[in-house]
Amino acid sequence: MAKTKISVENFRDFYMKQNKPRSIRRLHTELKEKFKGKLPSLATLFRHSPNWKQMTIDVDNRSSAIAMDKIVEEKAVELGNISDQLKQTTDEALKIILNNLKNVSNVSDVKSLVGLNKIAVESTKLNNLINMQPTSISSTFVSDGQDVQSLKNHIAELYNSIQNDISKQQEPNIRLVKKDTKH
Repeated sequence: MAKTKISVENFRDFYMKQNKPRSIRRLHTELKEKFKGKLPSLATLFRHSPNWKQMTIDVDNRSSAIAMDKIVEEKAVELGNISDQLKQTTDEALKIILNNLKNVSNVSDVKSLVGLNKIAVESTKLNNLINMQPTSISSTFVSDGQDVQSLKNHIAELYNSIQNDISKQQEPNIRLVKKDTKH
């Protein structure tokens, strides 16, 4: 490299960019070999360096915060995409089940819809877990195994309840305040 005079400010900038652990002595040796130019003496650098440590901490904190914000944003987008896919899976499974319930004539036909039912419920649970919502849905139903119509009605009610819960979660939570409220 060409002979270059490095000022204390230039040295400080190199010091800030140095990997951890930072060392004034090590950097001085590296720059002396690299630039073969005039460098401030170690004594001069140490006289100017008392606040450099705090400056490096500030720089490190800012860069860490920027990196963390970027990671958090990427994860938020990723979780949003997963949540959307789970909602889509739930909606599709519910549509298929509700469409097939119209054509069910006996209990064995209803049992064939159990797989779709599990898909819908598990997708809803995972979506609720990601969105920090309640994850358990419990219900009991006792009926005669031959009473197909009551079984159909109960399943339809459960799915309508699930769809209502999902639509309530998607609505914005807005509270209105009266203008004439006295403080």
